[in-house]
Amino acid sequence: MTDVAPTGDAGLRPNDAVARVSRLTEVMRAARPRRLSHDRKLALAGSVLAPTGVVLVLLGWWGAAGSAREYEQIPFLISGGILGLALLVAGTGLLVGAWLTRLVTAARTTAAHAEDTAADVRRIAVAIERLEATMTANTTAAAPRRARRANA
Repeated sequence: MTDVAPTGDAGLRPNDAVARVSRLTEVMRAARPRRLSHDRKLALAGSVLAPTGVVLVLLGWWGAAGSAREYEQIPFLISGGILGLALLVAGTGLLVGAWLTRLVTAARTTAAHAEDTAADVRRIAVAIERLEATMTANTTAAAPRRARRANA
């Protein structure tokens, strides 16, 4: 027979158990599904509603085309045509909303980068002014020494 080590935490030190629990917690956080952003929720809803609307319009047309009597075509027109058209418009609106949300987010990000760049340019300008002042001070301090050397 083979010897099998007993399972359980009997051989673990308290620090090992804490380390294992913290590692498990980290792994579970990484495995947790990410939450959908607002623009992705809009795009997902629009991507479902718009094609569903198209399918309902086509089914309504197909059902109405199968009958020559108007009173038999009206239920198909109402259930398929109008509902399908409403879903198509709503889905398209949601897709446009998602697109606009992404544009606004991109514009805000660009504005933030522009502000950071402007702050960097201001810091560089201040550093150049300090450097110029230091160079001017050094030049004016060195001028009398040069004049004395030329006279000697």
